Amino acid sequence: MTLLSLWHFLWNARLLLQAVLLAWMISRQFYREFPLFVLYTGDVVLQTIIDKAMILSPSFTGDQYFLVYTIGGMVSAVLSFAVLYEIFKRAFRDYRALR
Repeated sequence: MTLLSLWHFLWNARLLLQAVLLAWMISRQFYREFPLFVLYTGDVVLQTIIDKAMILSPSFTGDQYFLVYTIGGMVSAVLSFAVLYEIFKRAFRDYRALR
């Protein structure tokens, strides 16, 4: 297995596992309890699909890919902090001093 084949395998495996996780969370209505985490997971799946499509398509330039990748990274960063907030809010909800 070449390094490029390994890279594609890992990228596709990550996408598949994240998509399965997203489908499981939606089927269990996990979005009611942790909406930001489900949103973050959906964002990661969508960004991975868009990034892969842009890399494999010859009609996109490197500048276009850089712009999409950078904006996607910013959205992921904001959602990551939102997920942390959601986790801490739930973990410390019983402690009145931390409200």
